[in-house]
Amino acid sequence: MLYPICLLTIGRLTLDFVHEVRINSSWRDLTDTCTIQLPRNLRVRDPQTNSFVNLEDVVRVGDPVRVTYGYGPRVDNKPLRTEFEGYVTEIKPGPPVEIACQDEMYFLKKVSLPSKSWAQVTTAEVAKYVRDASKRTFEVQLLGSEPVNLGKFSINKETGAKVFGRLRDEYQLHCFFRNKKLIIGDPYQARAADRPPRHQLKFGQNIISNDLQYLQAADVQVQVQADSLLTNTKRTRDKITVLLPPNAATDDDAPSGEVRRYKFVNLTAAQLRARAEAILARLKYTGYTGTVTTFGTPAIEHGDEVHLDDTGSAYPKGGATFSVDKVEKTFGTNGSRRVVTLGPRISAT
Repeated sequence: MLYPICLLTIGRLTLDFVHEVRINSSWRDLTDTCTIQLPRNLRVRDPQTNSFVNLEDVVRVGDPVRVTYGYGPRVDNKPLRTEFEGYVTEIKPGPPVEIACQDEMYFLKKVSLPSKSWAQVTTAEVAKYVRDASKRTFEVQLLGSEPVNLGKFSINKETGAKVFGRLRDEYQLHCFFRNKKLIIGDPYQARAADRPPRHQLKFGQNIISNDLQYLQAADVQVQVQADSLLTNTKRTRDKITVLLPPNAATDDDAPSGEVRRYKFVNLTAAQLRARAEAILARLKYTGYTGTVTTFGTPAIEHGDEVHLDDTGSAYPKGGATFSVDKVEKTFGTNGSRRVVTLGPRISAT
């Protein structure tokens, strides 16, 4: 019989038990977070002194953390899956004791970088400057076939995390760590070149519960405004804009909902329209939106795809495949769960 088992490394400690682990992971966020709950009066063996000590005496802010868990019994040639790697950011005495952790982005929030300006610079060059100036050694991976030219760009005594936040908010270039590797780009745009894992989820089998809505495309009132900033020979910026669907004063079908704004760099009018159309198709479709709760397996991660088979549901609408935008993982005395937030529909069955 299989049962949940774990192995946690916190600083110089190794634990094979936990009250609860909660991990939040999304490519939309800069930082993955993890909270570890342990008994308040826990005494642990310190491998350095071989004596039993209080947990707070050996765990320090900045200590490295590695969380692995799965279903046992574990055998030596089949290790548990690593679900989180990062560093301790806070220790709350509880009860229960809570150890808050963040991934590699933690160190990029601590130090302001020397100011620097570029007349022309790519995403890869900015990322490597942030890494080197922060004295870190992580690898950089770009989603897409080539680095994006940001044109004129400057850093004014900002932290690395703030710089990456600007790339996300101003240029739609998402930055996040996975396996201590910095990933930069648009996960949806990279899909054709680097297809992610696809998992099967079915009502009545491995879907425990859900918080889903079924929407009709006609009921989704949203408009997409896409701007492309163009670097000209004088090193200033021109801008072209695409608005979809176009909003005419006499058009009774013009949307009354929110306007989503997106900024890109050095895209032609045709390229900009193609990106705007792709974004609108992701926002306005007929199908499910929301979350599903499943077990610890399959090991779904953000950026993956899930095929949702609803034939076992009370009101089946037909299966479809969705991107995964976020995963909240829990492990502990109540077992192992994943709450999966669906992104846009990729295809219908």
